[in-house]
Amino acid sequence: MGENSTYDEVDIFNAVIAASTKTTSINQICNSTENTPSDSAIRNRLDQLTMEDLEQALNQMLQIHSQHTLNPGKYHFAIDLTTIPYHGTHYQEEREITRCKAKRGTTHFHAYATIYLIQRNKRYTLGLKFVYSDEKHPEIIDHLLAQIKALNLGVRALYLDKEFYTVEVINHLKEQRIPFIIPVVPRGRKGGGIRKLYKGRESYSTTYTMTSHKNQTKATFQVNIVVKYYKGKYGEKGIEYLGYAVYGLDLPVKRTYQEYRKRFGIESSYSLMNTTRARTSSRKPTIRLLYIGISLLLSNLWIYIKWTYLSQRRKGGRKPPNWTYETMVGMLTIALDRILKPILRLKTYQPWTGLEIATLRSKPPS
Repeated sequence: MGENSTYDEVDIFNAVIAASTKTTSINQICNSTENTPSDSAIRNRLDQLTMEDLEQALNQMLQIHSQHTLNPGKYHFAIDLTTIPYHGTHYQEEREITRCKAKRGTTHFHAYATIYLIQRNKRYTLGLKFVYSDEKHPEIIDHLLAQIKALNLGVRALYLDKEFYTVEVINHLKEQRIPFIIPVVPRGRKGGGIRKLYKGRESYSTTYTMTSHKNQTKATFQVNIVVKYYKGKYGEKGIEYLGYAVYGLDLPVKRTYQEYRKRFGIESSYSLMNTTRARTSSRKPTIRLLYIGISLLLSNLWIYIKWTYLSQRRKGGRKPPNWTYETMVGMLTIALDRILKPILRLKTYQPWTGLEIATLRSKPPS
């Protein structure tokens, strides 16, 4: 900030948080409030962010609340990739854009990876990374695991999405002796590959060797085949086979399905993220990453407040309160309105004279 600046970093941060809680843009917030800098002033400051510094700062912010509520030790974690549709060309490098199956009228996306703590009442997002299209999955995993190692946290088990079902990832995790569960992905012709293990009427465990078509490297691992019966669910009947690559975990085969379901909390974190993610038309990946990180930070804040200040102590553990994420966001919105002061009047002018002809006032918020 310059010495003659009439605003500071708090003013910018308040505007960004307001855009997040109202799921709108910085431009809209600045044009509808009195105590905010101009949208161009904020954009000029945000444009100075670099990807490396921003990722480091966001990860430090995401870890603040967990440091006060988690004890050192081993925990269960989930790692996942999420994509946000992007309409337009890349900003600086083509690898900023990840190509995926068409969604919302585009095959171009910005991709993000997160690591998520699976712990009752303390489901924090502890790491965030912008993913370039040419980055390898083992590199992404190592980057996210480095975030939890800095907190003196270990991995009891790692739950990965099916996109990580590759020879490179499986061998990489086995070399580091990190226990994991990854759903298998049937590939190739019908009845071939891992599909030949989908047989019988009882769940069972076996060993399977997968070969990479890129470099012909191999990975041998344990596969748990879980047999489930539809019993009319989804209007279907018969048998459903679910396969999981498992390493370093001693659990009954039938329990593999229920164990892996623990990771679906990370999908809920993405749902919350999208309800408080500021919108932008900027092509800069740093700006979009900032809004993703701020939204995940709000989710962590909600979890921290519930556990630290609102939960009731009782025998067998604390009782979490019925305090929803929407309630917290609503309270933040009210508090920010008091600070930023929404414009409650609108002056109208005659276009040919420039004279004021009326002042429209809106009812102030209760």
